[in-house]
Amino acid sequence: MDNIKINESEKEFKLEKNDEIEVEKENNLDFFVQNKLKVDYHDPDILKKFLSTDGKILPRRRSGLNAKNQRRVTKAIKRARILSMLMYKNLDA
Repeated sequence: MDNIKINESEKEFKLEKNDEIEVEKENNLDFFVQNKLKVDYHDPDILKKFLSTDGKILPRRRSGLNAKNQRRVTKAIKRARILSMLMYKNLDA
């Protein structure tokens, strides 16, 4: 980090061209991997955790799931809605 130039008046950070910033990526496991659960439409209580207060499916950035499990949860929620295990819209809100 010795090659970062800071201009205090403009508060800009500049890196020299050949420098790279190393960012450590945290290895966060999603809900299903941590608890060793299988995504299934028969568990509406678990699927409700991935719905907003309006009844919409939460995006990956909010649910914290990996892409594979996000697709599985989306498909399971849609199947549970068709079978009337989950409501399409939350009537409580």
